[in-house]
Amino acid sequence: MPVSYTIEGEVLHLVMHGEYGPEEIRSRVEEALADPRLPHDVHFLFDTRPSTSLASRSTAELRDMAGFLGARSQAFGGRLAMLASEPLHFGLLRMAEVYSEFAGLQARAFYDEFAALAWLGVER
Repeated sequence: MPVSYTIEGEVLHLVMHGEYGPEEIRSRVEEALADPRLPHDVHFLFDTRPSTSLASRSTAELRDMAGFLGARSQAFGGRLAMLASEPLHFGLLRMAEVYSEFAGLQARAFYDEFAALAWLGVER
């Protein structure tokens, strides 16, 4: 499955693998947020490190995804940590930070998972 999620304690970890479309992200996010195992005070980690699709996303797609996630941000405390593995992806996620602000979502891009979790308030 190109987009998958796990619930690890208080962390919802959504991972984008290889090739996928925005609709696959939306579908998996909806599934994850409806999962009865999801804790009430969940922290959201959006992991694009294994993605080969992110580089081809348009600014409109980034803006639309920010709006989609922003509309659901109360379910995960209004904060989203995004993980990148390369400079191009990091730059695109930095653009997504700006779009997220307009959607009422506080999002931050990181290379380091521990830094991302610390920013979310997760102790590991």
